[in-house]
Amino acid sequence: MAVLDYGAGQATNLLELMLTVLGCGLLAGRLARVLRLPDVVLYLLLGLAVGPFGFGLVHLAGASLVSQLVLMFGSAYILFDGGRSLNLNVLRTSWRTVLLLATVGVAVSAAITGLAAARFLAIPLFPALLLGAVLAPTDPAVLIPLFRQVRVGERLAQTVVAESALNDATGASLTFVLLGLAGGAGATVVAAGLKDFLWLAGGGIVTGVLLGALAAVLVARHWLGWLEEFFPLMSVITVLAAYLAAQAVGASGYMAAFAAGVTVGNTAGPLLPTRAIHRLRLHHFADTLALILRMLIFVFLGAQVDLASLGGRLGALVAVTAVLVLVARPASVVACVLPARRERWTGREVAFLSWVRETGVMPAALAGLLNALHVPYAGEISGAVFISILATFVLQAGSTGWVAAKLGLLADKH
Repeated sequence: MAVLDYGAGQATNLLELMLTVLGCGLLAGRLARVLRLPDVVLYLLLGLAVGPFGFGLVHLAGASLVSQLVLMFGSAYILFDGGRSLNLNVLRTSWRTVLLLATVGVAVSAAITGLAAARFLAIPLFPALLLGAVLAPTDPAVLIPLFRQVRVGERLAQTVVAESALNDATGASLTFVLLGLAGGAGATVVAAGLKDFLWLAGGGIVTGVLLGALAAVLVARHWLGWLEEFFPLMSVITVLAAYLAAQAVGASGYMAAFAAGVTVGNTAGPLLPTRAIHRLRLHHFADTLALILRMLIFVFLGAQVDLASLGGRLGALVAVTAVLVLVARPASVVACVLPARRERWTGREVAFLSWVRETGVMPAALAGLLNALHVPYAGEISGAVFISILATFVLQAGSTGWVAAKLGLLADKH
């Protein structure tokens, strides 16, 4: 059986890659429906099956142009789509919790997980904290369809999705700040890192809001809206423009993509009149494109996992994942909900917030990028992401409906 090298830049090989991944991914997605599992679990296993440690159909280096394009654009567009689905009016009653979870919560989760990684994997503290930062974000790409099936209160669902989308951008920004600090130490470097983080996040938000507002104006139903019928294409252009513009000024392209999505979703239609048919076309287009990108990201991650090194550290990686799920993420929720007492979260809602926190697209994309950059201990980071995704999607996403029912949070119970 011929081995396809998709890093060679040959057009035919690239087409074969798309056919292999999308064709097999379609079957895996259908099987996931039958088995009632999150589709990304099957995409990961598919990546392992077609990669070097499986049938050897795909040899895709993390540094290849194809891999980097999919990871960078894919994660940016998924963030845009997650931001677009948020309703700021609903979030007015929980914005403190969302903001704290997406900032302080990410830091708490990254620190606890990083310390566990240093202990169980016996790696230096700085790479361990980098591992914690990569694992800190949760996955809006899974939570959005999940809450279409598991109906909980609108405020609770929107809070979980909003925080998850925002902490993706925060986690990505924190990861790259830590990468920038890899060669330094001391209070001066920490202060510089905080300054860099504020610029990454703040600059990304400003850039995304400006370009998202411009896109909303151009697709609105008035004399300036001469691109209204191209709403789906404008979403892609907006993501690319926001990402590249933010990167050009040293800010976070991921944060910019998310902010652009929030701006478009809460202005095009609610504030700036847009025809319903064009919003519906964008919705269908975004769903399909996000599915394709999610499929590619997880299959690529599975194909790049080094099973040889993973097997020797499996127990340690499982221990790190257990700390992430049972200690780090619940601790981050408690640490952030307590200062937001005015928002009156019940103990049952706090328990739900602590459990529904799956690892997903952004950690997978970040792990792929770290592999491409040949960052020290990138293999351990990829292995931790792989184990965490499997564990959280099977255990947490698979039990969300049951947990919501046991806690009395299902909407039809009220």
